[in-house]
Amino acid sequence: MAGGEIRLGVIGMGRRNMASTLTLLPREPGLRYRITAACASRVQDIEQTARSFAVPWWTDDYRALARRPDVDVVCVFSPDHLHFEHCREALRQGKHVVCTKPMVTGLADARELVALVRSRKVKFLVGQTMRFDRQFLAARKHLDDGDLGTPIALESHYVHDMRPVFKATPWRRAVPQDLMFGGCVHCIDVLRALGGEIESVHAVANRGGLQAEFTDNRPGQIRVVLDGRAGQEPDVTSFEPERDLSACGHGATVIRHMRHFQECLDTGNEPSPGVLDGAKSVAVGVAAWESIRTGRSVQPAEVD
Repeated sequence: MAGGEIRLGVIGMGRRNMASTLTLLPREPGLRYRITAACASRVQDIEQTARSFAVPWWTDDYRALARRPDVDVVCVFSPDHLHFEHCREALRQGKHVVCTKPMVTGLADARELVALVRSRKVKFLVGQTMRFDRQFLAARKHLDDGDLGTPIALESHYVHDMRPVFKATPWRRAVPQDLMFGGCVHCIDVLRALGGEIESVHAVANRGGLQAEFTDNRPGQIRVVLDGRAGQEPDVTSFEPERDLSACGHGATVIRHMRHFQECLDTGNEPSPGVLDGAKSVAVGVAAWESIRTGRSVQPAEVD
């Protein structure tokens, strides 16, 4: 596959959902992706979606998509609770996989995917796109360059007005979506990416607290204070919004993380975050629920 076209089969394709962001890839210089197959649960919807994006083949059967010889990579953008069965089928067919977050919503499922990826010797990228957001890429560089020394504390917040998201994806209410994996996994993955593995989890939950802020498609910044600049103002780097026509405003980060995946397919390097990252983030979420139930600190389960 190195140097050649990379053919994508997309499960959960929609005209205005996160999967639609993949249609930006063929227009990006240096990227060799092409969507050759698409799948969704409603035949009429997927037919209209496929035609609008000029996808040559479509189906409502994810197994049929995973079996196709003209699909190199299966991209899973289905509702959270379906990720495991869709990823498992793709891996059983020997396909590389890109799965939107969360990888799965249970520890046993996470472990099985880790084992399948290893046994099939394929590549698996978890779509934790926050790692590819410019603010976090800049933070990673400061850490890698040694500007901050050894981190002793990291803090992450996830505050999200879900009302428009529920309207666009009603399955989140019907299933319902597990907040620890559907939302908090963003924070978990970024903390792991910047600070290393999490050794113990202590979580509390309540029904109060409110903060009103909206950041998608708005300017962002990174603020850095270094010991060598004592008494000076924080080092502030501002980022104008990366506006594009994709769903949810994540088009630019999706392009960056799919560029990374293409490089992994070409070089044999492991994707980051990969299947083990996805499994470890799920393990932290499971430990957080156990901590909430028991009031104790809980060590995340081993998934190696």
